[in-house]
Amino acid sequence: MNSVDRLSHTNTFEQNLEILKEYTEGLLRLKMEKTKDKVKDKVDDILENRKPSLFDNFKKLLQTDVMDLFWNSAENQSLDSYESHREDRNDYIPYDLEFWEAIWESSRFAEIYPGFRGYFISWKKSYFDRSSNLWSKKKKLSDLNLKPDTTKKSYTYAGIIVSWTISIPLPDWSLPDIESLHFNWKNVPIFQIDQNNCIYITSSENQYVSFKFYTNQKLPVIEPISEDSEKIIFDKLTKETRNLLDSFGWNSWIDSAGKIRDYIIKTKKYSAHLQWTLRNKTNSKNYITNLDKSEELECFSANSLFVALCREIWLKARLIVWNIVQTLDKNWKSLLSSNNWHAWSEVWNGQNKKWIRFDATPTQKENWNDIEQNMDNWENEKTPAEMIKELLQQARDDNIAKEWEKLKETIEKLEKASSKEEIRILLDNSWLSTFTKVAINKIWNEEIIRQERGQIQKLDDEKEIDKAVKNSLLDDEFKDKLRDYARELKKKIQEERKRMYDEMQRMGFREEELQLYKLYKTLEKELMPEVKKQIRALVKILPHKFKIINNENEYFTSGSGIGSMGKLVEYELIHDAKIFTRNQEIRESSEINMFETIIIDRSGSMGYFTEDNSPLREAVKASIIRAKVLEYFKVKFSIIIFDTAMEEIMEFGEKFSDRKKNNIPSRLMRAIAKSGGTDIWKPLTYTLESMKKYAHKNWLKSFGNISFLWDWSPTDWLKDNWLKALISQIRKSWFWLTAYYVNGSAQNIDWLQEYFWTEQSWWTVIVGNVSELTDKLIGSYNENLKKVIKKYTK
Repeated sequence: MNSVDRLSHTNTFEQNLEILKEYTEGLLRLKMEKTKDKVKDKVDDILENRKPSLFDNFKKLLQTDVMDLFWNSAENQSLDSYESHREDRNDYIPYDLEFWEAIWESSRFAEIYPGFRGYFISWKKSYFDRSSNLWSKKKKLSDLNLKPDTTKKSYTYAGIIVSWTISIPLPDWSLPDIESLHFNWKNVPIFQIDQNNCIYITSSENQYVSFKFYTNQKLPVIEPISEDSEKIIFDKLTKETRNLLDSFGWNSWIDSAGKIRDYIIKTKKYSAHLQWTLRNKTNSKNYITNLDKSEELECFSANSLFVALCREIWLKARLIVWNIVQTLDKNWKSLLSSNNWHAWSEVWNGQNKKWIRFDATPTQKENWNDIEQNMDNWENEKTPAEMIKELLQQARDDNIAKEWEKLKETIEKLEKASSKEEIRILLDNSWLSTFTKVAINKIWNEEIIRQERGQIQKLDDEKEIDKAVKNSLLDDEFKDKLRDYARELKKKIQEERKRMYDEMQRMGFREEELQLYKLYKTLEKELMPEVKKQIRALVKILPHKFKIINNENEYFTSGSGIGSMGKLVEYELIHDAKIFTRNQEIRESSEINMFETIIIDRSGSMGYFTEDNSPLREAVKASIIRAKVLEYFKVKFSIIIFDTAMEEIMEFGEKFSDRKKNNIPSRLMRAIAKSGGTDIWKPLTYTLESMKKYAHKNWLKSFGNISFLWDWSPTDWLKDNWLKALISQIRKSWFWLTAYYVNGSAQNIDWLQEYFWTEQSWWTVIVGNVSELTDKLIGSYNENLKKVIKKYTK
């Protein structure tokens, strides 16, 4: 294989300081990332003791050999160790590169010969992530099967690749010649292409590669996707910028895009190293606004602003990155490295069906067009790999080792600190590098904000949220993020409170009955799975109804068919179990109509509703489930609660869950808050008379059910004098009476069998455990309903 890169710097230490710094910071970042995992297990202790316990873990991590760890991570990292593809992190020249990202970025050194001046594209990004203020391409890779047109001009790409899938910066409309690939290790690198015609190469080893590529190739034009026109401005722009956008009117798209580019170039000054600051000093709402307000921008931020403004006037635009080459080295080659990283933009020309390049990078402070490497200082002695290894060896004895020792010394002092303020003073006054201080602060604050967000999320009182933010351990910068989160949380609380009070008013709860309302809503939510379960069970029992397709004017019913003057009326089964809403016109004479009264005993022996598993609480739960099921099937029912007094909570014809206005739940909750003695006469006699009246209004096949939930044992006098007569009247009226005895035992079974029939009959259910009440109520009802339906449909 040809020599790929035999470049070395004459003033090695001074001129390659940036490379050395990159590797040093990468090493320390690796330490920080490993520390983060340890810190996550200790954050509760941090919050409780007001002291970061991360430092002890950090100290233990530093016991390993730095350089072994460094080289193992740099050269032997497996693909499985990365959670996601690094390109998808979409951070252009990030401030906080992770260790393996730093290695990868530094290895992105390549040469192109013969020299090519212009833009080299790695990524075309359409997606903007509000949470991180970063751009993404969400690449979809496939094998590269396209063959280049070799009649076009060819160039050679030669450079370092690492053990991973990386993008290869090439001029637009270029294709590599796979057959020309040279590599220096055993495993063959694989070429791939993404959905935007960007080229990638995958290698399982760190190695040098070279291959030919051809320009001016015929590739399919990739039209815009929906995200290319998605607006990303979520806050107000400056007055000048807004006036510019408002002035375009019906200008052509290219005029508008050109004016936006010229406006950014003229009103901004160029300044490097701003991207991280501009991105991380803002939130998801005001990032683009802050770019608009900033007097200085670098290429990434300036073109992010350009894309945002284009999309604001409905132009389809996206961000493009990687290198720009304006000058060649002394051997007439193009060099691709971190020195010529760049970002620019593309806007879609819908008329000509192509993307047009726009570069909105400012030029007033530093003319980036004039930034170039001084190639006269380079000599062809050492490869980049040899040069980097030499620098790392120097760093082991100098920068990294010294930083390591300073870090251990600082950690020992931090372990003895007793307050956050003392920790802050130690960090500020330490001899650690700025990067290391930032890294430790970031670990500390990120873990604390995660925990404190979780804590305030559990609060539903705005004053308590404000108090929690005020007492936060976070630094001011991170506390601003917590304030933003708290502000959104309080807004949701206010909206939820308004919704809650509106619903309280609709359901008839007074303002001072907030606790009663919450009790009911909690209960309703808890019971809904059981309601759905019982509905499914009952659907299997009830007969389905039919839909008339061709309804003759005159017809008669006969048996299970529908006839009319010698011609059958057509009808079809529609599997609708709500048989009780069928009108007189279509129901058969053999069908049934049903109504029910639920009677709940609230006497003192039933306990209190607020007590878990009390007979009263279980009786109310079973009744709500029963009411929801009956309501689903359009069965008319009423609810009565009694002690020595009686309250009719719901009459026949009322709706238990009316969405517009419904005070049944509030009446129910108020009624169960009362308690007294027991008078069984009132509810039973009232129910008998009210059901007779209702039955009179309905056809003969109607039948009524009484579900009687109680725990009372009648006296001998009552048993001997009137209870038999009353129950006999109920039965003679063809009402179905089921008594659910819920005092937690099977006492008085003898008299229950005498007056309510046996447990095995239709009429009596013994509930030995109150938690079984719902299953008993629904289960026995379903079994008996089968018998009733069979009787009425013979």
